[in-house]
Amino acid sequence: MTDAASSAMPDDLSAALAAGDADAVRRLLSSTTTPASAAPPQNPLVTKAARMADELLARGVATLEREASRDEAAPAPAPSSAPPLRLNELGLVLCDEQVMGQPVWPAALALSRWLLAPARGALCAGARVCELGAGCGAPGLVAARRSASSLVLTDGDEALLPLMARNIALNELGGCDARARRLDWREPAQVDALRAAEAPADGFDLLLAADVLFSVGDVAPLVAAATALLKRGATSRLVIARSAFFEDLQPTLAAAAEAADLCVLSATSDAAAGAVTLELGWEPGALERRC
Repeated sequence: MTDAASSAMPDDLSAALAAGDADAVRRLLSSTTTPASAAPPQNPLVTKAARMADELLARGVATLEREASRDEAAPAPAPSSAPPLRLNELGLVLCDEQVMGQPVWPAALALSRWLLAPARGALCAGARVCELGAGCGAPGLVAARRSASSLVLTDGDEALLPLMARNIALNELGGCDARARRLDWREPAQVDALRAAEAPADGFDLLLAADVLFSVGDVAPLVAAATALLKRGATSRLVIARSAFFEDLQPTLAAAAEAADLCVLSATSDAAAGAVTLELGWEPGALERRC
């Protein structure tokens, strides 16, 4: 990136790129870009920002973030004094605290809308649900409000556990048994521990994830975690939403899922959120062989 291009960037975006903060980059880009289905942005600043974000992701942002999260010297984020936000579209009340994952990112919004569609009522009713990389937990909470029987919100950032727990308490979830647990789904030992401690004996019926893939290297661990946690049943679903920034990862995800006997059943574009929701299920032949 040339000095001229860097100087054209806003200070906050330049700082986020230099720090390897993918979350800040995504929030700043989403405030300036148009939806994926709209005409390509004409603003050269947006084009440069998107290119710099791609370069950042190519350097292994997920690894940088995980290393930063292990830094014990890093100060804990201060709780926000702002009142909870009421999101009427989703039927939720959510805390807004300045910790990683606090916003309802575009992909999480798209996944929440996908779950709210009338056709998904049967998918959520009575389901045992787990959300990976939940952040504030909006999609999982939507599923709980649609009569899921249980919900486990998980995230690799331990600082988010109080946020998720508070959001569970703020929302009327009926008889849904909901809780928050720490899980870095990239770590097989943690996946196994969660499966033993929190998952039903035969696995979760519905596994949710929104914008958890930052690089090609994250695809295989996500699929491995899904195959370990998802019940092997004809109605079991893995539902992944991704922002337009990560469109290039979709073919890799589809190939890795197919190798694990999961197939893409539908792909739903949410133009307003600039995100796509992928619905995956077990291949019928695989169920016949393994059930």
